[in-house]
Amino acid sequence: MSFAQHDVTPSFFEPNYNFQPPKSMKNPSFATVLVLLFFNFLNSTAFPSKALKVESATVFFEGAQMISTANVNLLKGENTLILTNVAGNLEQQSITVKTSKGVLLKYVTFKNDYLGEEITAPRLKELVDSIESLSWEQTLLKDKIANCDLQLSIIEANKEIKNKNVGFSAIDFQKMLEIASAKFEIIRSNKSKLELLSKKNMDLISKLKNQLNQEKKKNATPKGVLELQLLSEKSTNCELEVSYFIFDAGWEPSYDFLVNDITKPAVLYYKGMIHQSSGVDWYNISLKLSTGNPEIGLSVPELQPWNLFIRDKMQAMQKSGDPDGIDPSIAFLPPVIKKDEEVRVDSADGVDPSGDTKKKEIASLNNNVQVRKTGINMLFEVDLPYTIVADGQGHLVTIKNYDVPATYRYFAVPKLDNDVFVQARIPNWASFNLLSAQANIYYEGIYMGQVDIELNKATDTLDLSVGRDKGVIVKRERTKKYRSDRTLGNTATEADAYQVSITNTRKEKINLVFIDQIPVSNDKEIKIEVGDFGGSLLEENSGKLTWNLDLQPGEVKKMSFNYSVKFPKGKTIENLSD
Repeated sequence: MSFAQHDVTPSFFEPNYNFQPPKSMKNPSFATVLVLLFFNFLNSTAFPSKALKVESATVFFEGAQMISTANVNLLKGENTLILTNVAGNLEQQSITVKTSKGVLLKYVTFKNDYLGEEITAPRLKELVDSIESLSWEQTLLKDKIANCDLQLSIIEANKEIKNKNVGFSAIDFQKMLEIASAKFEIIRSNKSKLELLSKKNMDLISKLKNQLNQEKKKNATPKGVLELQLLSEKSTNCELEVSYFIFDAGWEPSYDFLVNDITKPAVLYYKGMIHQSSGVDWYNISLKLSTGNPEIGLSVPELQPWNLFIRDKMQAMQKSGDPDGIDPSIAFLPPVIKKDEEVRVDSADGVDPSGDTKKKEIASLNNNVQVRKTGINMLFEVDLPYTIVADGQGHLVTIKNYDVPATYRYFAVPKLDNDVFVQARIPNWASFNLLSAQANIYYEGIYMGQVDIELNKATDTLDLSVGRDKGVIVKRERTKKYRSDRTLGNTATEADAYQVSITNTRKEKINLVFIDQIPVSNDKEIKIEVGDFGGSLLEENSGKLTWNLDLQPGEVKKMSFNYSVKFPKGKTIENLSD
């Protein structure tokens, strides 16, 4: 016995010493005998237990490192106890236990707690409460329907009154029948309404039960327990800190990018979608998000010999049964990365728990988030407490927000789309600790959609499309199209000319990139002659025309370009139409 009595929290490891089988068990079955043996086993192996409190979690893209604490009273000498509220699917080799000074950890053993209390996620509780409420309503509806049936049966029985000598006059008898008939119709109508409501109620209960079964599948991970044996120099109060890695957790980054005014900086909200189904709920814990991944291993890959074979010789060796005949498809084998198989046990002086006693003044989101770069990984330390229940669902956490000094330019490709697109240009984007992820775009207070931020394609400046702007109007028109066949020679010519007008109806100056094109030829018999290309930049290999324009508020600019295509007379040119 190692704990003072008031420090012991019952668990399934602690037996009910007053357990008595029902008196009806005069001839116990085989299953009953097994149950009694199970309780006897618990009586012989029970130890005091203590529930761990989850203090913090470092969540990786895949997996999480959890830290929990417990305060226990120990007697001098050996103390064996059970720690509950432990995640189920954990990496046993990652378990680390820290103790107070003067306390030595002799061993730690992990077990799954299949008989422990089930996780009650808020969604599960909501479904259970709804089903119970509707079931009670269904009982009341059945009683009301039964009451209607009783009233109808009484009225039916009274219809036989005309066959009895009761001394009623014909007028009284007629009035009684009219009253009974009217009452009969009212009751039947009420019964029909009640039956319809009952059917809808039962359908809803059935749907809720199906949803409850689905939600229970998401919360099927059992909890675990840790059995510890501690050696204490004296009777003392000991602070335990337990750390371990779990697989059933992870996070992915996302962003909200808000452009409220192109004359002012944009706002970038850095968010993380966190999920965990470890079997243990995280209530008001300190949260850290890491870009690392402990599951991929740390060993440096080692190249093996790259052997080459002549196929015919190799096949001949295989047919002859030569053991040296090696399949070249397996000639290069990557090294096997083994995980550490040792359970680490640490003993430290005074663990300072960061639970309810840790008080922090919350000023703003940014004041409670620190970003640290650890080697090639980033760690976001969020000091605000968060609750992430073990339901396997995504929980969105706002990590940090930045004022982004972006510049803006407009893009128009009217050959493909008449709208003008706005692009935010973010210089020095690496200073915002961005990751490749999806961003929700808001432009002037309106949700515009989602874009992918792909940093592997970004240069020093990150270009981000933020929406379509109806305040800039682009109109593209064909002004000339003709075809002529020369009487001398065998050459036909087709020419086109276009005019584009751009109107800036906004109240501020804008920069606009206008893009169009002329055809290019990959056939020496097709000749492209460029006429006036309106002061644009021409890329000869692609035929791309680019104008970089500055437009003042209310300004209208017009550009024009033309070209001609020469080809053998009588031939049909594919893809010539605009």
